[in-house]
Amino acid sequence: MLVVLHASVVVELVSPVVRFLRGLDVEKQDIGYVLMKYPELSGFKLEGTMSTLVAYLVSIGFNARDIGPMVTQYPYFLGMRVSSWTRYISRRRR
Repeated sequence: MLVVLHASVVVELVSPVVRFLRGLDVEKQDIGYVLMKYPELSGFKLEGTMSTLVAYLVSIGFNARDIGPMVTQYPYFLGMRVSSWTRYISRRRR
């Protein structure tokens, strides 16, 4: 079965994520690249994993505006749980 979404539905689903990414200073011209590299982002709830991870990063000293360049380079990291992210960072420090 093929489901075709009207463009307005797609915009309605994606626009909160785009606003969230722009709030992190992901450059406008990079939004398409980020969503192409990690399309799952378009389906994430902002109150979930993404905002929790950003809040955690800010709490340990990251500036929220510095997260945008990281997202542009590694879009999948926004889908990581805080526990996965801390394990990843601790392995990189060894």
